[in-house]
Amino acid sequence: MPTLVFHHAADACWACQPYEARNIAGALKNAPIKKTIFTDGGGAQPESCEPMHHHGFVACRRRLSILIAAWIVKPEE
Repeated sequence: MPTLVFHHAADACWACQPYEARNIAGALKNAPIKKTIFTDGGGAQPESCEPMHHHGFVACRRRLSILIAAWIVKPEE
C-alpha cells in the first residue's frame, strides 16, 4: 500500500518529533511507494500537543488537504 507520512516541521510534541517522521517511512519495508512530507506555517498556542499548535496543522489545513488529495490520486516517491 502506498504510504504518505505527513508532519509539521515545527511540531514540538514529545510523542513524535519531526526527525522521527522520516524514520516511520523508512521502517515500512513492504510499502511499494512511501513519501514523507514536512509542512510549515500556521499558528501556535503555548501547549505543543494541542490542536491549535503546529500539531493540529493550524492555518494550513486547506493547502495540506489539496496536497494530500493530489498524492492519493498520483502517489509518487
